[in-house]
Amino acid sequence: MARYLVWLSWGVDSALVASMLRDQWHDVVCGFMITYRDDTPRCTTRHDLESARAVADFLWCPLHLFDYRDDYHAKIISLMVAEYRRGRTPNPDVWCNSLIKFDLFAQDAMMLGVDAIATGHYATIRDWSLYPWVDPIKDQSYFLSRLTRDQRQFAFFPLGVMTKEEVRRRAHERWLPNADRPDSQWLCFIGNVSIREFLRPWIESSSWPLISRDGKRIGTHTGAWQRTRGQRRGLWLLPEWYVYETDVVSNTVYVCHKEDPLLWSDTIICEDWVWHDDPDGRSGCSLVGKVRSRMQRSPCIMDHEQKIVFSTPVWGVACGQVCAIADAQTRRLIGSWIISSVKPWW
Repeated sequence: MARYLVWLSWGVDSALVASMLRDQWHDVVCGFMITYRDDTPRCTTRHDLESARAVADFLWCPLHLFDYRDDYHAKIISLMVAEYRRGRTPNPDVWCNSLIKFDLFAQDAMMLGVDAIATGHYATIRDWSLYPWVDPIKDQSYFLSRLTRDQRQFAFFPLGVMTKEEVRRRAHERWLPNADRPDSQWLCFIGNVSIREFLRPWIESSSWPLISRDGKRIGTHTGAWQRTRGQRRGLWLLPEWYVYETDVVSNTVYVCHKEDPLLWSDTIICEDWVWHDDPDGRSGCSLVGKVRSRMQRSPCIMDHEQKIVFSTPVWGVACGQVCAIADAQTRRLIGSWIISSVKPWW
């Protein structure tokens, strides 16, 4: 029998994890992280905490609260502000996993004498290596790709072999109080608000031009930092227009049509590499990579100069995002990188 700290979120996934571990006669304690909270209706922390308490009470498990609001602001929100000011597009969910959930939360979990943190993430860890989930649409290994070996050793993902439908069915069979709660569609830990709206108090917004590829002014925007490569939503233009470049110095956003070669790239330069294993161990392996969580992995090669080249061009690659690389045969993740520059395909 092991002792687990189950991280309870708002949803059914972590609730099922806690219930399953209890049924297996493990010693289960639950934890809820408070990383952001305000008094506006958009903030969901209060409702999420109520859901976590209901689950813990239903399972007769103790619930520990961890207040990381100051740490979250210093480590995640400040990073987001700095990256957007540079004209890059960070992924806060990725950073939250590596800097908060499996770092600060893990340290506090050790103080409770647990053997591991169990979560409802859709991924699998075998022999301390990270593998994707069975459903590529719901797979969350991309968001976990920056976990170090030490962090992966302390993590346990029991749902790695279940489909979402099976998770819902099992939750109903166990009468879990949040079995029907919808999946979150908003920014992790902040609430029902867009990143653009959330960051407005920290970054100036005003009216500036939208420029087409041929140099014509075809609209306005409220800040180049609010736009990212491949974005269409929020431009208030006809559907065929997409952002292909932003300039935060001149505060200009450049747009083109979706199939324009300017939006396609086969070569990206990366920084801040996190290797899951010895870099030399990948010698001779066929590699596949993805630059967005729901993107299908694409064959690629990489060198020791932090350059990754895809065999076929990838659409809408944005600086600041994560590039996760895996072994094409075993699907085992071998590393994670932050995209620093993108070379157009043409």
